Amino acid sequence: MVTDASIRSYEGSYNIIDNNTINDDGILNVSNPGDIVSTGVDDGIILGNGVDGAATDPYTPETNDTVVNNNIHEVFDCGIEGVGTVNDTVINHNTISYAGNNGICSYYFSSWMNDTISYNTVTQGGTSGVNTFPGNNFFDFVSSNFPSTGQVDFENNKLVGNKYIPLSTNDGYGIYIDLGGTQYNSSNSNFTNDLFENNNLTHTATMYTPEIIPSSMVVDGGRNICTTTLHIGEPPNGLVCN
Repeated sequence: MVTDASIRSYEGSYNIIDNNTINDDGILNVSNPGDIVSTGVDDGIILGNGVDGAATDPYTPETNDTVVNNNIHEVFDCGIEGVGTVNDTVINHNTISYAGNNGICSYYFSSWMNDTISYNTVTQGGTSGVNTFPGNNFFDFVSSNFPSTGQVDFENNKLVGNKYIPLSTNDGYGIYIDLGGTQYNSSNSNFTNDLFENNNLTHTATMYTPEIIPSSMVVDGGRNICTTTLHIGEPPNGLVCN
């Protein structure tokens, strides 16, 4: 059980964390799991909180949660991080700026299904250098530590109407989803039917086009603004960039 979060919601249903202000400015403690941590909660609501500090990030590994209208600034690693299975969760209208690596992410034991990530704004000014994962993106999903079954699912998700504002010369991909490794058990993993629509990932000379592997998961809803420059060795992503 995690005990070193500023606010901790553990198990139950309809737990609400709203309108809190957390300021850890100047504190860098990579061992902290998050300023707001919600674990094992169904139908939880994380609403209207302000998080400002170098230490941590909120994350939510559970079902049918709502993470809305939070203002997250200068946190270690990611603004919002999902760990384990994130299912039927809505993450929208959040503002994230200067996260250490990525705006919204998931790295560990991760499966996302039936989730909506919409109308979030992420402003990034460069990676912190403390993490080995691809950084400086609006959304990053790499399930590096995976269950022994090898099962990782990313299906029936919607990424719609999000905006990414890069502020450095290391501007990343905007969206980085890499599930192409041999560690994933293709017989019981599902990467399918994920909608990408009306996301403004910005054009800069140093950005690459979104990396989405396998591209067969992509349902292109159109109106995505992104560069077409492929990184070396990167396969086409299934999106039409405008």
